[in-house]
Amino acid sequence: MTIREKINASVETVRASSLCRIHLWKEGVFWVAYEQSAYAIWLSKKYKPSKKFIKSVDMEVVSIGFPKMALASLVEFHICSDEKRIDKHIVLETNSVVDETAFLKWKNAIPCRDVARKVSTIKQIEILAKIKNFDLFNATPVMCMNFLAEIKSEL
Repeated sequence: MTIREKINASVETVRASSLCRIHLWKEGVFWVAYEQSAYAIWLSKKYKPSKKFIKSVDMEVVSIGFPKMALASLVEFHICSDEKRIDKHIVLETNSVVDETAFLKWKNAIPCRDVARKVSTIKQIEILAKIKNFDLFNATPVMCMNFLAEIKSEL
């Protein structure tokens, strides 16, 4: 199942029902919830959400992942009226309702991981350019030491 299908499932089932359907997908050793499903889990468990820009869906996506051991407590906590397991996909139905406005406010407050990575990459490129442009052959040992100290402080 693609990330787009997972996000669509999370959004549509929340809007289509008075019950909240929490969609969980098995990804590696973790169970992962996206968007509104992640928010529903965060409301009850306060697991740390992660947000990153996904190119294939052209949007920032929030997710929460947790190990298999935590799944039992999640199912128990929600006192599910229904639990559907389809291979690597679980749908939990609860009486909780996800408030769309509260969800959007929560999502916007989460910092995007990729922004920090982009800033870090730009900084690395700048430092590499400085190293490349440093005139090692005409520099004294003290100049080299000062240059190295400057690079180290930037890192």
